[in-house]
Amino acid sequence: MTIDASEGLDPPFPGGRRLLVERDAAGGLAAVWAEGRRLLHAPRLAVAGADVPLVPVDDARDAGGYQVLAFAVPGPGAMVHARWLAALDLPVLVWELESGDERPIRLEWRSDTADLIVMPDAGALERSDGGTYGVAGNGCIRFTLIAASSAGDLDRTRQLLARRGLAGLASGRAQRAKLLREYAVSIETPEPARDRAFEAAKRRLDDTRVELPGWGRGWVGVTAPRDPVALADAAATAYALLVAGVREPARDLLRLAAAVHEREGGLPTSATPDGRLAREPAAEAETARALLRLAGAYRDWSGDADGLTPAARLLAVARTVADAAARTASGGPGAPESPGPPEALWLPAHPALRRAADGVLREVIGRWGVRPEQGAEAAEVTLDLPADWPRAALRRLRLGATVLDLLARRRFGRVHVVVTRAHGPPLRLALALAGAVPGRLTVDDVELGGATARFAADATHEVRFEW
Repeated sequence: MTIDASEGLDPPFPGGRRLLVERDAAGGLAAVWAEGRRLLHAPRLAVAGADVPLVPVDDARDAGGYQVLAFAVPGPGAMVHARWLAALDLPVLVWELESGDERPIRLEWRSDTADLIVMPDAGALERSDGGTYGVAGNGCIRFTLIAASSAGDLDRTRQLLARRGLAGLASGRAQRAKLLREYAVSIETPEPARDRAFEAAKRRLDDTRVELPGWGRGWVGVTAPRDPVALADAAATAYALLVAGVREPARDLLRLAAAVHEREGGLPTSATPDGRLAREPAAEAETARALLRLAGAYRDWSGDADGLTPAARLLAVARTVADAAARTASGGPGAPESPGPPEALWLPAHPALRRAADGVLREVIGRWGVRPEQGAEAAEVTLDLPADWPRAALRRLRLGATVLDLLARRRFGRVHVVVTRAHGPPLRLALALAGAVPGRLTVDDVELGGATARFAADATHEVRFEW
């Protein structure tokens, strides 16, 4: 994942599940972390003896899983071109830098860990006893870093790296990017910047997923290399991804919390990237409500009630804690508090993640008003189409096993919405326009009464709202 001190949502130094990449306020590379250990910091790039700031001069672009970057070199139009790859599920980092000619290139950095493995493919490795590393070459340097947490982890990493090769690592990242781009929810609006921001928000949220040492994958929303992340914030991040059609983070977080409960008891209220878990009594009630909220959202959006079975005992404890907190707050035995359905404003606390989550929820739940019902067997959609928008689309909306495409067009005082079931079983749909009462409402040319079109989305249907 990427810890981003800059304002961008789409960082050019994406990390993986095992590495955390830290950017500075200028958008440059500050450090690389693994499980609380700082592998690389204070990096310095020099070309022909002149320092080159590690701040990209242009937007990074994805090329087959690599991020392709350019750094400005002193001199008219001079550049260093770089390819950067953090493996998705291994503690492996690959860097390649080219000057385009035979000028000497040297990258130097400091490391706080003595077990960092540096394997240069192009260029020579330099290392001092003080924890300073360098790779130098003429025209091009390329090297791989491995930051395993144990001898067993190192053996496994080496075996997988040998089996997959660098091409396999890049393919894994490219496939993940393709999944987010082509299988998760996307939007189409008359504002290209809005569409791009939605895609960047999905990537930014997905990039916060990490593996906790000793517990495996499941934690999300990490914002600092050593600071604890509240489970309530992790749940809010997982919820935004769930709405975007990425279900694994919600399921994995619930299962990880359940595993902690089974092994150690209680409710885990926070975790650090190096696997240190906390159970803070003052945060138990908020944690319990977040777990119940996320479990309800997962059931409603995915329809996968069986997926919650491993967390059944955890959720029972969470219900007891939430109800007890509600009774204490009300000053009496009262009715137990229900966490209720997640709201559009259930957002993580960290500013960058908050913006990303809001960017997803504002479109799917705000603009399109999507509300799944009955374990994703039915849904409400209440579209708020701006008066100056001629069209808008919501692609690959995932509700249970059903995938829908919705395309809205405004013309001649009418709004037409084409609903296409792209995959899965039929879904009972209630479709309306926010704040509008049409004079005439039809579904596939069959006139209906009222302001809401209720029908079974089992093929392609055209809903017309006329005035």
